[in-house]
Amino acid sequence: GPCPELLAGCVARGAAGVETQYLPAKLVGPVVQITVTAETLGEKEAKRFVAEACEVIEAMGPRVIVDFGQVRMIASAGLGALVEIHRTCAANNGKVAIYNASPNIVSGLKLTRLNRLFKIAKSEAAAAKAVA
Repeated sequence: GPCPELLAGCVARGAAGVETQYLPAKLVGPVVQITVTAETLGEKEAKRFVAEACEVIEAMGPRVIVDFGQVRMIASAGLGALVEIHRTCAANNGKVAIYNASPNIVSGLKLTRLNRLFKIAKSEAAAAKAVA
């Protein structure tokens, strides 16, 4: 079932007025498309990523595709952020898919078995289909 403490965390973080220019998001039909503009998803970026993604999910809905085209490196905090975003979407009957990820990132996600949690798609269309 829904995980209220996670959502409460999102709402609290959202209320703090996070600037979402860091994470451009747009609706493509029923799907929310988020672009990660950071080249590295480390500790600092991961916090912002989760806070802003939560805000976006709150406002636009839980079917989320994440464009990883600009990401070159992902630290464990970044992987944790993806898990948290997955949980937030799942708690709202949604799904997450990642697309445009470099081979390095894809192998990192497979190594940590995160590809079991969400779909790693080649294209935006494939990602959107996975969460629809």
